[in-house]
Amino acid sequence: MSQQQPAAKPSLQGVRIKARKGAVKAHAKHEPSVFRDQLFKHLETVPPGDFEAFTNKLVQAGSTLEYLKYADALFEILLVGGLLQPGGSYVEDGAAMSPFSIFNAKEPVDVAEVKKYVEVLNKLIRRYKYLQRPLEQSSLPSLLQYINRWPDVQREKLSIATGLILSQGLASASCLQSLTKDHLIKNDVSISVVTIIFKAYLGDQSMEHLAGTLRKGTIKDLLAFFPINKRSDKVLEEHFRNAGLPQVAEWWTKRQYASLKELVITTLRLIASVEWSARQDQNEALAIREITVYCYEDTRIIKAFPQILKILYNKDCISDQAIFYWHSKGSKPQGRQHFINATQPLVKFLKEQESEDEDEEEE
Repeated sequence: MSQQQPAAKPSLQGVRIKARKGAVKAHAKHEPSVFRDQLFKHLETVPPGDFEAFTNKLVQAGSTLEYLKYADALFEILLVGGLLQPGGSYVEDGAAMSPFSIFNAKEPVDVAEVKKYVEVLNKLIRRYKYLQRPLEQSSLPSLLQYINRWPDVQREKLSIATGLILSQGLASASCLQSLTKDHLIKNDVSISVVTIIFKAYLGDQSMEHLAGTLRKGTIKDLLAFFPINKRSDKVLEEHFRNAGLPQVAEWWTKRQYASLKELVITTLRLIASVEWSARQDQNEALAIREITVYCYEDTRIIKAFPQILKILYNKDCISDQAIFYWHSKGSKPQGRQHFINATQPLVKFLKEQESEDEDEEEE
């Protein structure tokens, strides 16, 4: 008696079996490494320092490798030499560093040397224009937020490269927002990196050009790159002058004065728009309300306070003695520290004037 064979399981012809999600994710995790290894095969044949050959190989590789899909991996390789894990450390899979990257620039670090590497990136992006958006919106912001993880020399190379990338219009200044993160600000990392970026940029372009780039990238407040306890116009000006960038200090001062002037004019227009009553007691209440709003509740007007005080003094509305008394013990607790600090230069000036007048009377 022959043994009966089990019936064959039915199958559906032409139906694609869906892979398990876990298997797909596991495979996808290694895809950037496959891309890196394929890219290295193109770059390994180029002699070190042959930038034209590196450019040609990268352009050639773009016809077969999926640059757009692996844009972040591509720029990690070309900028810092290898793939990064979340958190900024290198992927540890035994792979060598890239034959071509900004970190390969000779030392001591020289802007002209780094510029040769950036020019390769420039030509690559001009050829594959779709790479500009991921560089600007993803790769550079991500790398800059990890910039504290690299040694000073490599940090300097990446900072110079960023300055040149911005000056050549390959990315907008919006990527600098990553440098306002707390872990970078508190140890002066942010402002030191921004200073190197500006110095490299201004080696290529004018201050007006940099100002335009910052404006387009919505970088409005350079004080945001300083530790909180150092955020003052005086500290900022001294920093950039000491760094050999007086043009940045002068631009910032002019910008602050222009902003203050515009704010004062706007405020005066707002106050003028108040519908004043014929009754004196109501007018007093309206005036007090307006001043209270603009001096305390609207923080934008705080910077204008010393100028307003000076105008009142010049117009003989208040005396220098009244200002001295207010400054020493007459001010209210709300906002006191800021107002006292802000008016210190004016008080110092008035006291010097008073001292000079006394000397003249004695003579």
